[in-house]
Amino acid sequence: MTSGFNSPPHVMSNDEIVPKNELRTLRNEALQTRWDDRESPIPTDEPLIPLPSPPSSSNTGTHLHQVLAAFVQLSPASQVKASAAVNSLGLTNSTPCPDTSSVSKVLFDTSKELPASEAFDSTYNLSIHHLVIELVEARQYLPLMLFTNKNNKHLHSEAYMLKCIKAPTSVGTNTHLLDLSQFESEDTLDPLSWQEAWGHYLTWIVDITPHDAHAWWSRHFLSLSKDEGLQDCFKAILCFDIETCCNYILKPCQQDKEQWKHHLTKIKYEVLQEEVQLCLADRSQTSRPRFETQDKDSHGGVKRPHAAQRPKSNPMCIICQQSGHHFPDCTETTTSKGVVLFAKYSGGQLCKRSGRNPICVSFNLSNPRHQCKSDDDAQHICSFCEDSSHATLSCLCI
Repeated sequence: MTSGFNSPPHVMSNDEIVPKNELRTLRNEALQTRWDDRESPIPTDEPLIPLPSPPSSSNTGTHLHQVLAAFVQLSPASQVKASAAVNSLGLTNSTPCPDTSSVSKVLFDTSKELPASEAFDSTYNLSIHHLVIELVEARQYLPLMLFTNKNNKHLHSEAYMLKCIKAPTSVGTNTHLLDLSQFESEDTLDPLSWQEAWGHYLTWIVDITPHDAHAWWSRHFLSLSKDEGLQDCFKAILCFDIETCCNYILKPCQQDKEQWKHHLTKIKYEVLQEEVQLCLADRSQTSRPRFETQDKDSHGGVKRPHAAQRPKSNPMCIICQQSGHHFPDCTETTTSKGVVLFAKYSGGQLCKRSGRNPICVSFNLSNPRHQCKSDDDAQHICSFCEDSSHATLSCLCI
């Protein structure tokens, strides 16, 4: 005979639930594998048994709420007496705060700090090496390669391995100076290394040159670093920078701002025209033998020699379209047929002859390798015929 009362359900403990859930997990993973293999029919996954919640401290919270509710119902005088009674029992939390007065200053101790350097010369905080200073004292040219982080560290860590050469001084004696042929050529600098070296160089010379000289070379670097050619034609920027520094060492003189702009424009023109000639040569010499190669620079272009080594080119002027001179040096006012030329070079810029509206030089020198990306106010029109559909060097208007 069965009893009229149902027995209470068995409540599984945590130790019983965990192994059952592990078994169900394995079964579900097996079902997922069958599902991935596209088997059918496949039963649904077995749900996991929820674990019992841990015992809560709600009883303590309930008692506290009851005490507080009773305390609020008391009169002010009774509340004061109740507070005094609780304090006399010592039930308040009187855990003292940790004493930190005896803890040693292990995180920040100014007595152990090294003195700050007066100048920041490199990432490794190394000063300029004495071999570089000896070049300055001998009035020798300092290539920017000596001021990169890599070479500055190389000078300080491996100076004993570097070779020196005998060189005459201005007083008729000989001295031993650093052989610069052991370093990479300056014209292999990339834009990032070039800016890094200039930053270290300007930081170094601030204390050894007059303020006016330091201000000029700072403006020189800042103007070049903000020039649009830094991204579009860095080879021209680097060539102009090297020639300017070399000329100053050979003949120190004050720099004229207009001459500086004129010379920069001229170098840009030469480099871009070399690119045009190279592009035309590539088109006309498609049958060049495979074994014939050219020296390449770090940017993948034909390596550009220094000014003293470059062969004389036969440029074409973008004002009169005649060969033999650059457009900043053009003195022509009319064409061979007596027609007044459309453009002129004045005030350091290419502009219309009938006014001062600037004409974009980069556009007129553009070619498939160098498209103009300038966003200045200069007009993108042919400097020979005023047509906006082509550049002067395309020779479509001859």
